[in-house]
Amino acid sequence: MLLTYSSTTTISDKIISYFSISLLEKGKRMGGMRTFVIRRLLLLIPTLIGVSLLIFAVSQAFSPEQRAAAFIRGEPHQPDVVPNIIKKYHLDDPFYIQYYYWMGRVLRGDLGT
Repeated sequence: MLLTYSSTTTISDKIISYFSISLLEKGKRMGGMRTFVIRRLLLLIPTLIGVSLLIFAVSQAFSPEQRAAAFIRGEPHQPDVVPNIIKKYHLDDPFYIQYYYWMGRVLRGDLGT
């Protein structure tokens, strides 16, 4: 930005001119910043869905029995405990149904602990 002033311009005129131009440019940038923030917030939704699918897909690498065993902590393994856990957490259902129940638990704050 090139500003030219006549020799009769006072310092106060220069300062007022500089700040008024700065405020105009700042107003233009704020609109750009608002657009940037809105776009980033909108991109956050598919990113979170993608990350949740990735995390869930990694857990699918294990068999339902192995995933059910992760729910049993410090308890002796009784023969009927693992099938009950598989049924309770829908570990034998198709992928999309398991994801539906898993996402419901995650959104309620149940992270498996």
